Amino acid sequence: MNDHERYRIEEVAKDGEPIAPKDVAKKIVKQCGVVVRDYIPITIREWHKPRMEGVSYIGTKHKETLWEKVMVHFTLPAPEVEEKVKQWALKKMAELFKNWKKRLHTDFILKDKTPDFDHGYEKIRDDWDAFVAYKKSETAKVKHSRMA
Repeated sequence: MNDHERYRIEEVAKDGEPIAPKDVAKKIVKQCGVVVRDYIPITIREWHKPRMEGVSYIGTKHKETLWEKVMVHFTLPAPEVEEKVKQWALKKMAELFKNWKKRLHTDFILKDKTPDFDHGYEKIRDDWDAFVAYKKSETAKVKHSRMA
């Protein structure tokens, strides 16, 4: 896609999910995944502000930037649906971010492997050691056991 091409979302469900055209609806989900993998360090522990102090999370300003990065590629059918689509997209990003970290944990940490930082995992290289250390920590194990 060139710098000026944008995908037009024609229809949005009541919950804000883009539903038509179908290929564009799929593209916005993919773009949400790309944005969270590219712009959120895997060392960020929570999407929402946690009750505990000292736990990293994604603040409102950062979420606004993520939304803007997604929307560079899309246009909405009407300005009044923007807030709904934004809330849907941020929820989708939260889910995709959680799944991304879960996949890294399952595919690499549990198998005692390291991603190939030269092929597809370049952006997590600097955070990998800290991510592994946290995932192997008692804090992470306790949290994981509560969620299981």
